[in-house]
Formats: sequence, structure tokens, C-alpha cells
Amino acid sequence: MQYQKLKKGILLKNFANYLMRYSTDREFISREVSFDESGIQLLRNKFVYNTYGYRDIKEISIYKGYLLKNRLLLIIGCFGIIMFGLNILNYGVEAILKGEMTMHGLFSQILNKGSMFSIWGPLILIISSLIGMYAAFIRSHIAKIAIYEKTYHLRIKEISDANQMEDLVLFLKSKKVVVYNESA
Repeated sequence: MQYQKLKKGILLKNFANYLMRYSTDREFISREVSFDESGIQLLRNKFVYNTYGYRDIKEISIYKGYLLKNRLLLIIGCFGIIMFGLNILNYGVEAILKGEMTMHGLFSQILNKGSMFSIWGPLILIISSLIGMYAAFIRSHIAKIAIYEKTYHLRIKEISDANQMEDLVLFLKSKKVVVYNESA
């Protein structure tokens, strides 16, 4: 990128960065929504399925929420899978404590094909369920876009991770959209 020079030879790099940051041809893209000069595009699998102009929008409210929509269902399912995995592991622990299986037998069973269900299967279920429960508690910025006929709650995690939330709010205000930034 070339920068214009003043007559004294000083580069206007900071001014050019300022213009790039607040220019009108900015585009803010997340997984579910894209904000650009023409309006708001709602995305599904990176394809636009609906487009709204800025004059169609009543207001946009940005707040902090959870990244997953059906997180209660995920938490209950993961908790059930963890209980199931612990129940299966319990049989192996009881067999060792009762003396039905020795530690040598347990370690030799780890190398068997049958040990996949009795030892590694429940451990994999428990670990994957713990990862799912962790994902249910990840917080993100959410944009509540109120259009005259419908309201959308869209996750904008990619925009907030790129530290562009202030830029997005300024961009939307320059388009004369009512913006409530409740996450600040």
C-alpha cells in the first residue's frame, strides 16, 4: 500500500491506518452473519440465505451470552453419558476389589480386543462428554437484530475474537442503525 507524503516527506501511515479502520467499505463476517456496505446478510454454511438493508432494521442489541443455543440439552446429555461411562467403569473396579480380577489380569486385558469396551470405551465417552460440557459454558457476543417482521439472535464470536466490536458498533452507527452495546 502506498502512502501519500507531505511536502516535508513525512509519511501519513497513521492517518492511512485510521482511514482503513473507519472506512465505509468495511466488512465484518462471523459464522452466522455478515455486515457490509450493502446491509446485513444472514449466513448458513457460508452461503447467504437472507439479506436485509440497514433501513429495514429497527435496532441491534449486542450482549454477552452462551455460544451454544441448546446448551441445557447438551449438559443433560453429557451428564447422562458420563454417568453411563462411570457405571461401566464401576464393574471393572468392583471386579478388582472383589478379587475376581487381578491387576496383572487387568493390564493384560488392556491389550485385548475386549478391553476396548470395558476400559477405553468408557474413558473416551467420559472425556468427550467433558469436552462437550466445557463447550456448553463458552460465552460469546450475541447480536439481537430486530427487523420489522422478525428478531434474530446471532453469534458474532469471530468478530469479538478479532477485537472488532468497537469498529462494528461505529460502523453500524454510521449507517444510522440504533445500536445498544450491553456487553461493554
